[in-house]
Amino acid sequence: MKEKYSMFKFVFASLACCLLAAAMITGCGGSNNPSGPDGSTTVADSGTATVNTSTGTIDGRVISLGGGGTVDEIPVLLEQNSVVVAQTKTITSGGYYFDKLPYGIYVIRILSSASYNPAAAIVNLNASTITAPDLQLVSTLSLGDTPTTNITGVFTAALDGKGLSVAQLELDTGYKTVTDAFGNFTLPNVASGQRKLDITKPGMADYSISFIVESNDGTNVSTVAYNGVDYTPVAGTTNLGNTPLNYTLANSTMITGTVLQYTKVGGILTATKTAVPGFNFEIWMAPDGTAAPYTKISTIVTEADGSYKLENLPLLPRTLLAVASGTVASATYKTDGTLVEYILTNSTTPWSTNEFVFTAYYAVIDSKTTVMDITLPTFATW
Repeated sequence: MKEKYSMFKFVFASLACCLLAAAMITGCGGSNNPSGPDGSTTVADSGTATVNTSTGTIDGRVISLGGGGTVDEIPVLLEQNSVVVAQTKTITSGGYYFDKLPYGIYVIRILSSASYNPAAAIVNLNASTITAPDLQLVSTLSLGDTPTTNITGVFTAALDGKGLSVAQLELDTGYKTVTDAFGNFTLPNVASGQRKLDITKPGMADYSISFIVESNDGTNVSTVAYNGVDYTPVAGTTNLGNTPLNYTLANSTMITGTVLQYTKVGGILTATKTAVPGFNFEIWMAPDGTAAPYTKISTIVTEADGSYKLENLPLLPRTLLAVASGTVASATYKTDGTLVEYILTNSTTPWSTNEFVFTAYYAVIDSKTTVMDITLPTFATW
């Protein structure tokens, strides 16, 4: 009896070891399978792996003016559409990163503290990893014996008087900030001398202004001279007031169109189309073979008459298409890590696999308007 029991234990143990080895071979081969930004990979029956490419990482660093000062543990905020969507702190080197972010336009921001002033930079996340411009810490204290002043004002468009919202400003010292929704700005502790400020914003050609921060005694700023006017500091701050900019538009294009759907009469589809107001969809740029993935350009909501307009697009290198909201870009790989192709998928109801792409591929032309009308597919439950 003991021999039979011992033999049973031996067979059971051997079988368990075989099963464990098989599991390790088939389930632990992650080093050969590519993974996406979130570490997840779906392997298809054909021996390929699909990786989400619709999200990416923004990394960057905070630096100290003149190379001095501490740049670790600096709070860094990530904003989109004036809403904070994430926050982190710098490490000892001043570095930081935000990962698993949907493609789009973001603002990296440092808030003011007792020892340093705020700073900000605009970042367009349109690839798996984008490095943000360096953010420079500017002390709230005077720079040694150099006379300084804070400079404030409002940048507006000379053409219509509207505030230049969310524009990137960069002083010749390297300091960066972003105007608010109304064009208001603040440049902290600007040192005396000839100064230059670069202004960039999608849809406008690069623009710069020059001004002189003057000091009569070498200790305090007496005036700031800009555009033929001398502005006098009050309590350490010089307000330039409303500053209209005569900038020109950058080479750009526009996409417009109307979203339509077939009407039903008595539950039966007709040949008549009607506009679809408040419809949410997306514009994507096609991939460049295996060299560049699909890139999301914009999310759009149609107006009350079903129309939409996407203005001030930069010159895009590849064609565009319209797809349903919730579309996800992926990359398909072989098990050896070789990229096969870039694809789009959408599992959102009611879009099926082949019906979430609304248009053919459209090429946009410099300074021209592209009309991209959309007729939605029909569903029994539409």
